[in-house]
Amino acid sequence: MSTLTQNNQRWFVLLGLMLVYAATTGIAVHTLPLVYPSLIEDFGWTTAQMTLPATVFYIVGALCAPFGGVLLDRFPPRTIMYWGVSGIALSLFAFGFIQELWQLVAIFFGIGLSMALCGLTASMVVLTKWFEHDRGRATGLLLMSASIGGAVFPQVLALGIESVGWRSGLLVLAVIALALMIPSLMFLVKDRDLSSLTADQTKPETAGSSADSNTTVQAGLHMGPKLPEALKNPNFYLIAVATSCVWFSVIALLQHQSIHLSKDLGVDLALVPRIFSVFFICSFLGKIGFGWLSDYCKKEVSMMLSVIALIASFLMLKQAGADDVWLLNSYAVVAGIGFGGSFTTIQLLIAQHFAGHSYGKILALLVMIDSIAGAMGTRVIANMRDSSDNYLAAFDTMIAVCVIAMVSIVIILMLDFRKKA
Repeated sequence: MSTLTQNNQRWFVLLGLMLVYAATTGIAVHTLPLVYPSLIEDFGWTTAQMTLPATVFYIVGALCAPFGGVLLDRFPPRTIMYWGVSGIALSLFAFGFIQELWQLVAIFFGIGLSMALCGLTASMVVLTKWFEHDRGRATGLLLMSASIGGAVFPQVLALGIESVGWRSGLLVLAVIALALMIPSLMFLVKDRDLSSLTADQTKPETAGSSADSNTTVQAGLHMGPKLPEALKNPNFYLIAVATSCVWFSVIALLQHQSIHLSKDLGVDLALVPRIFSVFFICSFLGKIGFGWLSDYCKKEVSMMLSVIALIASFLMLKQAGADDVWLLNSYAVVAGIGFGGSFTTIQLLIAQHFAGHSYGKILALLVMIDSIAGAMGTRVIANMRDSSDNYLAAFDTMIAVCVIAMVSIVIILMLDFRKKA
């Protein structure tokens, strides 16, 4: 296959991954929290009850992530992704018929299991095999698609809630998800078997040859550490601390911001979806911008800048009131950029240190740790809100956790500096 053909194909693969990721994460993760105020109103659930299904979602995703990583390393990822997208579509259809809390918990259990098969880990495994050059920008584009989904689908759901109710609105989302995911997997996403590359292609001196420089660099992905080696590396644990702290705060924010805006601040229900859309549009900018930045500076520096933006956004939201439209929109801009940037730089940081033999397993293990942290964040913040009837102390907690993430990143930079010295 010519270099031109391969370059064209890898961008078509990326487009397919983007469409799948926009539907899975854009709907299941970024849009469903918009229903929470309606469910609280209809069923009288507390904040802790309302966020229990989301907690189950992240715990199930965490526990299943390592098994998903093993499957993705052993079998063609596209086949595994078919099973995952089917499970998400079925779960979304079932969501519209719930009557009890346990039913919603079961649905989020199914979504968590499905995301372990077709979510971020699967997409990054496929993307990493196709991209070495421009991986930062490719990762930014992939993660950007979830932001596009997060900007568009809340508007669709809000229109459905207003016109036909949240149940019918969720059924519409399920149909849209199917229409995006299945054709993308069928016609755009392709697997790539790097084991078929020759040993000569993995030699550094052939990397600049005209045969296929991208293929040569991709073969170098096999040079990365295996899982036992990664577990002996201090950077693995520092990255785990940093990413899990960020995920503790980010997932808690995603799950609780609709409740805070509508219930605590009393923001008009018509304005909440707009704030969601501004948040995710700006997360799109954050993913692209930080993906580009990460191609030109240290990934650790990019991640620190994104975490600083998150801290600033928490401070802004803590000060905002229902009538502070300018401050609320400013919060959405800064939080979106910080969220998108941290999401992108986390993936790039992991790929920089661990892309290779066991990348799927290592990434899945870190995703498991991050998902558990996200579940803890969702639960801890819910209990704090129920005990004090507001999120003020919760914001301080999320800021403190983000500071711990920054300290871990600084230590990584110091260790790297000492190693080079």
